Amino acid sequence: MTVEEAFAMMEDAEKTKEDNTVFCEIDAETRKITVPETYKILGVESDEDSERVYFRAPRIVGDKIDLATLGLRINYQNANSQKDSYPVDDLTVENEFITFSWLLSRKAVAYKGAVKFIVCAVRIGDNAEISNEWNTTLASAEVLEGLEVDLSGIPDEEGKDLLEALIAQSQVKLMEVGEATEEAKRSAERADTAADSAGHAADAANNAAEEARRALEELKGNIGIDDNVVSENKTYSSKKIEEMVAVQLLTDAVLKNEIKTITADVQYQNGVLTITENEARFSGAFIQNIPVKKNTDYYISFKSKRTSNNGGGVVIYGSTPEDSDDKIIDDKRSILNYSGIFNTGEYEIIKVTFYCSTPATEAPNTCTFQNIILIEGENATPYVKNVKDVVKEVAKANKRIETLETDTDVSEKTVTFEMAAERAGVESGDSLAIAFGKLAKYCVDLKDHAFADPVNNLLGTDATLPLAATQGKALDEKITESNGNLVYTQQFIPEIAKNNIITDLLNININGVMNEPYMYPGSVATEDASTLKNSPIKTGAFYTYREVFFIPNQGIVGNTYGKTIIRLTEAYPVSGRIWTNVYNTDLNDWTGWKSITPV
Repeated sequence: MTVEEAFAMMEDAEKTKEDNTVFCEIDAETRKITVPETYKILGVESDEDSERVYFRAPRIVGDKIDLATLGLRINYQNANSQKDSYPVDDLTVENEFITFSWLLSRKAVAYKGAVKFIVCAVRIGDNAEISNEWNTTLASAEVLEGLEVDLSGIPDEEGKDLLEALIAQSQVKLMEVGEATEEAKRSAERADTAADSAGHAADAANNAAEEARRALEELKGNIGIDDNVVSENKTYSSKKIEEMVAVQLLTDAVLKNEIKTITADVQYQNGVLTITENEARFSGAFIQNIPVKKNTDYYISFKSKRTSNNGGGVVIYGSTPEDSDDKIIDDKRSILNYSGIFNTGEYEIIKVTFYCSTPATEAPNTCTFQNIILIEGENATPYVKNVKDVVKEVAKANKRIETLETDTDVSEKTVTFEMAAERAGVESGDSLAIAFGKLAKYCVDLKDHAFADPVNNLLGTDATLPLAATQGKALDEKITESNGNLVYTQQFIPEIAKNNIITDLLNININGVMNEPYMYPGSVATEDASTLKNSPIKTGAFYTYREVFFIPNQGIVGNTYGKTIIRLTEAYPVSGRIWTNVYNTDLNDWTGWKSITPV
C-alpha cells in the first residue's frame, strides 16, 4: 500500500465516523436530554478518558439566548454522589444547532451505578457575576462493575524508568519523522530547481514513518535498559536518550523538578502541567536559566486549555550573563494550542513562562499544558502522537511536492468552487475556491438597478430603478411634514381630550386658528360650577365634553372671518343635554348658551 492510499483510507474512515456520530438530543422547550441506547452504558468502573458522549442542542434557546456565545459545562454526580464539572472545549456550530462532547474522566465513572448529569450554559458579565444561565433537566446513565488492580507492588523507580524510556524512545523516532517531513517541505519550496532533492526527502520521510511504526511495535516486546551497549532491540533510559539526541530542552525531568510558581498552585503529572490561580491578575509558572545559542531559531509547541478567557499561553524572555534583566522575545500569553518559531537574538539564556492570568473581575483561572516541546531549529511540523499522524503528514508533504512539480503555471488552470451562502469579503489566506465562492455570491446578489442611472425625483414609478441619494433630503422633509400633521391630528382624539381640563368655556380663538391647545377638544369636570368661567351651569356639579368648530364666511376655506361654534355634550347633571354658543365675527358677539334637552 502506498502512502497516498493509506492517507485516503484514513480520510474515508474519519468521514464515516463523523457521519455516524450518535448524539444525546437536547429539547430547548422541555429542557430534557434524550439519551440514546449507545450512551445508556457510560463505561466500566475506573475508566479514564476512554469514552466520549456527544450532545446536540438548538443554538437559540429561551429568551433568544445564543448558546454558542456562552460557556458550556457538564455538571455530573457519580454513583458515589461525588459532584464535579467538565468544561466543554470543542463546541461546534452547525447551522441552527450546536454540537459538543463530554470526555468521561476517571472521577465520573469511578463507581458502578447511575451517573446523573445536566448541561449548564453560563455567561459571566464584566462584574464577574453570572448574567445568563441556562440548564437542562437531569439525565442519567449506568457505569458497569469493573476490577481495579493495585500497582503499588511495582517498584517506583522501575516503573518510572520504564515509562520514561517508552516516552523518550517514541520522541526520538517521531523527531526523526518531523525532521524528514520538514526537509520534504523545504525541498518542495525549491521544487523548480531541486525536484530530485524533494523526492529524496519524501522517501526519507516515508522511511522514517516506517521506522517509527517498527519502533513502536518493538517497544511492546523488546523492553530492556542498557545505557552502555548500543543495540537495535534494547530501549534506553530517558537520560541516555537525551544525551544522544540533545534537542528537547523541556524534558519531563525539567518540567517536574525545575518549575517555579508565580502566585499559583502548580502540578506536573503524567505529562500534564496544571496551573491554578490562588491570586487574581497575574499567575503562572516558569523555567529559567535555559541555555540557548545566540541568533538561532528555536521551535516551541504545546496543547493547552483554560477555564477563563485569558492565559493558556507562554512568554519567552531572554537575558545575557552580563545583563540578567529579562527582556521579552516572544509573547503568546493568551494563545491556546500554539506552535511557532522565535529567534534568540543576542540572548544566551531564556526563561519560559506559562501564563494563567485573569482580570480581577473574573473567577480564578485553571490552565493545563501538555505535549510541550522546545527544540533548536525551524520545526514547523505539529506535534505527532502516533503512526497514523505520521502517515498523514508524509502524505500531505508528498501532495505538496507533486503540486509544485506539476502546477507551476496556473494561467490555464480551472477552479472548482461552491458559491458562498452569505456575502463576505475576500481575506488573506483564502484559497482560490473560497475566494471565487465569495465573489460569485456578490455577483449573484447584484440587482439590475446597480447598473442603471438613479432617479433624481420622487415621481418615478419604475420599481427597478434606484433613487438618487439627493432625494434623501426631500424624503426627510416629507416625513417631517407628515409627522407634524399627525401630531396636530392626534390632539383631537378622545384619548388626548380627556386630559385637557377646561375651566373657561369661552376661552378660544375666534379667527379660525385651530392648532392652539385651547382649541382642542377637552373636558369640564367639577363638583362646584361656580369656579368656572362663562359656563351655562353656575352651581353644583357639572361634567361635560367641549368641542370647537369654525365655519368661514361665504364658504371660503382659510377665511379668518366666520362663525365659531362651541358645543357641550353634558354628562351631568342632565345626561345627554347639548349646549351651544356661537360667536359671529360680523357682529362681534356671542349668541349666548342655548340647550337641547333629550326627551
